[in-house]
Amino acid sequence: MQHCPQEMDRPKTNGSYYIYSIHADASGALWIGSGIGLAKYDPQTTACKLYEHDPQNPASLAQNQVLSVAADPFVPQRFLWLGTKSGGLNRFDTQTEQFKAYKIEHGLASNEIGSILSDDLDNLWLGTELGITKVILDKDSREVVGFRNYSITSQIFVFCAKEFLTQIN
Repeated sequence: MQHCPQEMDRPKTNGSYYIYSIHADASGALWIGSGIGLAKYDPQTTACKLYEHDPQNPASLAQNQVLSVAADPFVPQRFLWLGTKSGGLNRFDTQTEQFKAYKIEHGLASNEIGSILSDDLDNLWLGTELGITKVILDKDSREVVGFRNYSITSQIFVFCAKEFLTQIN
């Protein structure tokens, strides 16, 4: 893979070039979560675009350290979900190239989202520093309507731990 010369060949500022997550979409484009933002790389054209936090633009990425990238389970060709180090959960609309951030003040247990997974029922689940969060989405708008937070001491963890231990024994 070639690098993104115009976007990434510059001095580091407040981030690192670490790559935390890579997601390949249906068109073959690679979405790369890194310490300096979200990059889109098109291997067919070698075009690369970097999306970064812009304090003057509330529709930009909330924070540049993108730890996880996942496609929306219901509309994967349009929306990506991004977990950040301190900017919460970000929904990226690939058509409008706008971000919407969801943070503690919206009901998240933590603004650090290390992992994102969708299940067979099109739910989004987040791994945070404080436990697991189920994202409750409106099926039509793909807007977040709520969160269900499970701490490490909650019953979901106890159940999962028992299931895991049963399967490996």
